Amino acid sequence: MGKNDRPPFHVVSRRGAGCIRLTRDAKGRRTLTLPLGAPDTAAGRFLLGWDRGAAHSAAGTQTSEEKLTQLAAQWAERMGVECPKIVFQKDSSRWGNCLWTEGTIVLHPALLGLPGPVLEESLVHELEHFRIHDHSPAFWTELTAWLPDWAYCEGFLRGWASGVRRENRQR
Repeated sequence: MGKNDRPPFHVVSRRGAGCIRLTRDAKGRRTLTLPLGAPDTAAGRFLLGWDRGAAHSAAGTQTSEEKLTQLAAQWAERMGVECPKIVFQKDSSRWGNCLWTEGTIVLHPALLGLPGPVLEESLVHELEHFRIHDHSPAFWTELTAWLPDWAYCEGFLRGWASGVRRENRQR
């Protein structure tokens, strides 16, 4: 099997899938689960992003919290939502969280070290929750309208995070 060849995997779409997930069962079979409403291109773009993210080093790239706050204001205006307060907080299980009843978005500070489009996708994803509070098919359709390549960015983030976890386990 060549470097870019992947073991076979099964692609499924599921209602209630909060995001794209790449899993492996006990027998090593891989499943890529897409949320209903994801575009047809989402699987391929996610996997391409994963590969590039896994190879990414965050060294040397850093967006300031101030710049991200400005970007949030621009996107909020464009999307027709109230500009939320942006809070940075480490969370072991989430990269972002929308607290729409409080008017706040919580982002993991590690996102600031990722390429601009990946950071922007994380921000717009959370802003979309001010419009649609769940991960219904309508949410993914709207996110695709705002950012057609969101699946690549999600894949990049997940691939990068996987690489970071692997590095930490090897230490």
